[in-house]
Amino acid sequence: MATVTADPQIQWSTVVFTLLFYLSLIVVCQPHDAIKLGGDEHFELLKAELVASGSVSNRDFWNDQPPGLTYLLAGIFSVFGAAAFPARMLTVLLTAALLATVPLIWGGRRLKGFVFALLLLSAPGFLRYSMSAMADPVKIPLCVLSFGLALWAVRRRSTSLAVLSGLTIGGTVLIKYTAALYLPGVMWAGWLAMRDLPSGTRWRIASGFLAGGAVWLPWFCWLLLQYSDQLLFVHFSENRSMEPLFPEEHVFGWRHIAIGFPLWLGGAGALLLVAWRIIPVARVAFPAAVLAVHFGMAFYHQPWWDYYLLDL
Repeated sequence: MATVTADPQIQWSTVVFTLLFYLSLIVVCQPHDAIKLGGDEHFELLKAELVASGSVSNRDFWNDQPPGLTYLLAGIFSVFGAAAFPARMLTVLLTAALLATVPLIWGGRRLKGFVFALLLLSAPGFLRYSMSAMADPVKIPLCVLSFGLALWAVRRRSTSLAVLSGLTIGGTVLIKYTAALYLPGVMWAGWLAMRDLPSGTRWRIASGFLAGGAVWLPWFCWLLLQYSDQLLFVHFSENRSMEPLFPEEHVFGWRHIAIGFPLWLGGAGALLLVAWRIIPVARVAFPAAVLAVHFGMAFYHQPWWDYYLLDL
């Protein structure tokens, strides 16, 4: 089994291209405070404004997600003022990091970076959400960055990079629960990438990753114990999954599978390439695991919202 190696040269040209693209888009479209980008954006901005003014998340107002993004945006508001634009720039910067990280993971060169950026920017709904101050557009780049750091740790046999990878994805769980759905992909693909390394090195890198993620565990457990009604039980209550309470378009089904048809086609092609041994399993382990876990979650979790396709 061949190991996965990442080109250590970050695609800075892709980052610059992305930032210039969004800058021009912001100037032309002027997506300021009066325009809502995404169904939950106003909730995230309101929660951050409340915290910036002295309130405490979950204690003073309801919040059914971990408060990581709320406090992060509140910090931005304390520096730049309570406005949508600086909050959205956080998502734009992380989107640029995403577009730079994926070619890095796949060992791509500059041309591959530009092609990937153009394909992703042209995907349905991507532009709207990649400028939105919502949890998912912030979560996804951080999860992919964690995977990139994990592969870089394997390449350099670096425990510190493995710890940083664990810190990244562990902290992202405190922004959005569904970041945990990326953990199987990161761990499986990372382990496959380490198969040719000495046993001691493998366990050292794996231990560093787990130790980095465990740093956030006390805060996470404290939040669950303090506010279990908001952060835990509400997600499994019957009235949240009853189909009659939600419009039909918010119930995941075959229509949504059809929307993601290019994704399924690409996945099938990747499996054929693996079967024909053209590319190693480790190359597709991360996206395959992420796709499988999210696909199962999409059928279970109701209501279903269109931004779930961002993960897929």
